[in-house]
Amino acid sequence: MDIAARIEYDVRWKKREEEILMGKRLKRSAAKLKEVRTLAMAGILIALNIVLNMFSVPITPQLRISFGFIATTAIGMLFGPFVAVPAAAICDVLGWLIHPTGPYFYGFTLTAMLNALICSLIFFEEHDRQRILRETERNARRWTRLSLLALASRILVNGISNTLLNTFWLSQLYGKTMEALLPARALKNLIMIVPETVLLVLALGAVCFAWDQVKKQKV
Repeated sequence: MDIAARIEYDVRWKKREEEILMGKRLKRSAAKLKEVRTLAMAGILIALNIVLNMFSVPITPQLRISFGFIATTAIGMLFGPFVAVPAAAICDVLGWLIHPTGPYFYGFTLTAMLNALICSLIFFEEHDRQRILRETERNARRWTRLSLLALASRILVNGISNTLLNTFWLSQLYGKTMEALLPARALKNLIMIVPETVLLVLALGAVCFAWDQVKKQKV
């Protein structure tokens, strides 16, 4: 792509970033709740989340990685927090009803909603930025950006939600102290950051490409 085209893309994205700073991004997310295509795609990704959470891959006898977080992060990226947060609550409740692994506890639903909010604020409309970088042939920058965002999201989710908040919920649910639960859970979530980041980068890269193809067919 020639220099003039790259400059045009940079100007377009600078305008989009100005909109983000002015809060227009949240308004766009809220507006998506009125779109039939948004609700249909969110429903598909909710179903995918529930199915993926039924399966996990063992890394060690104590560590297993599941894949449901990919679907909820994709909802946040494509549609923003106004869609992703309630979708995460639905995923958690329906997932428990379909495949319960213990007693239902509202705290884990709140954690799921917080995780969706974190991922939405980090990734919302990132597929537009990825498309611009791909079309301007800046692939190294594209993958670096996506990797850093994925790493940031997993550090926040694993560090705040999964380690601190979920440990607190477990202590309330089973009557154990956080001091007894925290060391093992902190170590587990720390180890999971890297494989989950790699999975997220690969999956969201594919989602960005697929979404662009769908939009092109609609034009």
